[in-house]
Amino acid sequence: MGYRVELVEVDARPAAVVRCHVDWDRLGDFLGLAFGQVVAVADKQGRRICGAPFLRYRESAGGQWDFEAGFPLSGRITARGQVEPTALQGGTVATTVHVGDYRGVCAAYDAAVQWICAHGYAVSGDAWECYLDGPRTAAPRTEVSSPAAPAMSTEPAPHGPSDEDE
Repeated sequence: MGYRVELVEVDARPAAVVRCHVDWDRLGDFLGLAFGQVVAVADKQGRRICGAPFLRYRESAGGQWDFEAGFPLSGRITARGQVEPTALQGGTVATTVHVGDYRGVCAAYDAAVQWICAHGYAVSGDAWECYLDGPRTAAPRTEVSSPAAPAMSTEPAPHGPSDEDE
């Protein structure tokens, strides 16, 4: 699948998540519970859901992953139970959309990172994915966003004329 990657500017957004350390094969169970808990806490604290559900993750020891699943909100919440306040990073973001089975979304991450590197940028934060369609959709859309910043040049800085040039 070919991916169209765009560089966009986004505002930081308050969010709430549930964090978990789980194997990939148990991720689906975790997501449903986490999303439900975030919605309940946001509702009790008078916050609105302001975007699609998202997931951020990092690889950890032993073949497991650290996940945080939640929603962007209309304002910051106070931690309650397993639900914690966080934010989605603002700034320059490379974004693309994967269409199809969730198991194939890694290709969208790869496309975003390749685009970032090929266009003079470097990854500058944790990427996240937003689920634009429900899990029962035949070909769900998953938006992948990866923060990017101009890459530091590794070439020597230009300098003025030397004494030999005069």
